[in-house]
Amino acid sequence: MSNDYDPTDLCYLCGRQLAAEEVNEDHLFQHQFLDRPQPKAKGFDYAGTMPTHKVCNSKFGNAGQGPESICLKALHLLEVLYDPSTLWKEGIDNPNIRIVAINSRALPEFTKRDVEFFKLIDVTNVAYNEWASGDHLADKKKVNPFATPINVALSTLAKSAAAFLVKRFSYPRQGRWRILSIPYFAQDGDFTLDNLFGDTKPLEVGMKLWIKREHNGWLAAYKHNRLLVFFCFESSASDFFQKVTNVFRNASCLLYDSEDLISLVAYDWSSNKYPL
Repeated sequence: MSNDYDPTDLCYLCGRQLAAEEVNEDHLFQHQFLDRPQPKAKGFDYAGTMPTHKVCNSKFGNAGQGPESICLKALHLLEVLYDPSTLWKEGIDNPNIRIVAINSRALPEFTKRDVEFFKLIDVTNVAYNEWASGDHLADKKKVNPFATPINVALSTLAKSAAAFLVKRFSYPRQGRWRILSIPYFAQDGDFTLDNLFGDTKPLEVGMKLWIKREHNGWLAAYKHNRLLVFFCFESSASDFFQKVTNVFRNASCLLYDSEDLISLVAYDWSSNKYPL
């Protein structure tokens, strides 16, 4: 792709001039074309694309490849991780191994590439005695079974929501990226956020992104069954985040504060609870 961009045009991921490096198009939302052979399907909100540096976009890995709906899978994974009924941590005979296992039936649509992208270890076709003894895991990098996949999923969703704000609302014009993430597992999933944000077209089958302007920032929200993930955006510190956390007193409120979005790659949300 040509680098014929105005010097004022910036890559929304790193904040540097587009013309300085090779550029490609970043899909704001990754589509799943199974039921929607045409990108601009009637009744759905087509998110479109934005130019980014090719190297910046590639750092997000699976989020920029193929037809998989990685945002929907990130939501599904978060719902599973926040639902105790899908996790199993009993019966591990080796006292030197701490394992939290996810029932594979809870993520039937996950591919091998998805498992790798979210930093999970797949033992679906491995005998229990083999992986419980530790032999199968000896050459695997140890990860926090909750924090690492949650970090990847939250960064995937935060990047997508941020891209919408940049494309449709030219946000932020200046200042830092301050993002407050609030995953919330509701007792009742039979509800909609349209009454709070206004009617919003779906981006994908079973998925919407709601966005609303607030006094000192923006509020975005994803929903998947009983899981809600709120993202609050402000370009400089104000009382906005504190007002939001007062509503979600029993939820984990996690902060991202950086000059760019590229730092979302490998960002440790779980270690940055708000207030710090």
